[in-house]
Amino acid sequence: MYLNQEFIGRKCRLIRSSDVSKTGLEGIVVNETHNLLIVKVEGILKKIPKVGNLFEIYFDKWIEIEGDLINIKPENRIKIKSKW
Repeated sequence: MYLNQEFIGRKCRLIRSSDVSKTGLEGIVVNETHNLLIVKVEGILKKIPKVGNLFEIYFDKWIEIEGDLINIKPENRIKIKSKW
């Protein structure tokens, strides 16, 4: 239901990461590519790989999203009819 929604402009938290130094980052998604979420954290842009990471994205509540499930071009992900 949420996986085919736009993420840009939404609050984002990195719950689990293969890079321990990035776990716990929180900010606003400012861009998305096939492999990355680009999040503005305290005024600094952080490029966070989707694969291997667990995100929480705020819609009307915090939703956990596995990065492996969204490792697709955002324009293609948004077009997918919600099977998730």
